[in-house]
Amino acid sequence: MGALRVTLMLKKDLIQKNSTIIVGLSGGPDSVYLLHQLNNFKEEYNLTLIAAHLDHEWRTTSDKDLLFCKTLCEHLHVTFVHEKASQLKHSFKYNGSKEELGRNLRRHFFDSVKKEYNADTIALAHHKDDQLETFFIRLIRGTTTAGITGIKKQDGIYIRPLLNISKNEVLNYLKQNNIAFLEDPTNSSDEFLRNRIRTHVIPTLSECDERYKKNTLRFMQQIQETENYLKKETEKTFKKLFKDNTLDIKQFKQLDPF
Repeated sequence: MGALRVTLMLKKDLIQKNSTIIVGLSGGPDSVYLLHQLNNFKEEYNLTLIAAHLDHEWRTTSDKDLLFCKTLCEHLHVTFVHEKASQLKHSFKYNGSKEELGRNLRRHFFDSVKKEYNADTIALAHHKDDQLETFFIRLIRGTTTAGITGIKKQDGIYIRPLLNISKNEVLNYLKQNNIAFLEDPTNSSDEFLRNRIRTHVIPTLSECDERYKKNTLRFMQQIQETENYLKKETEKTFKKLFKDNTLDIKQFKQLDPF
């Protein structure tokens, strides 16, 4: 069922025929699954796939990850590009969050590959479980109503076709089809907040009430719908108050603060 839902989402609104897609490939189960799913569309949609792998150089065995991804792409006949973080022509400030640093490095790398290949979109392998983890991360760190809605299936040039399937569905598909993938040892480290939530918070919530996943995702969807409504209302109000390049300050001050 997971593969079917990915198929429906891709066909519905996330990919266009004759397009070039950059696929973020770490070698882990999620990105390997995503690459296989997109590759299934390659002929039907006349897609050009570019698998992009960034070596963060945080582990001494990272070269093996690169070799695995390269071999996988050769097998699938997908163009493979890679880079080491130390070779990126950009410097990033480290604010104490290694997770955020890695995300910034990848974004810069993916954007540069997109520009080089004149690609249309960049596909990332976030799934339903990532969505739940992100909810708690943003809740803990503090966020707005827009932030609490979680990861969007499309955010500018970035698309996330796997948001409607779970990690278990990904793993089951790979197992059933004998598809190899890498296990990142840092995923079990409590150094990262996301890992602590995945290892400690999520299992505890499951023990409290097995409905928490479904209900939390439904709540996020409701907040998203609320946010969309507020955005429309804000735009309508702005048009009423801003005319001839002038803002009606008196009426503006009478608006609800929210």
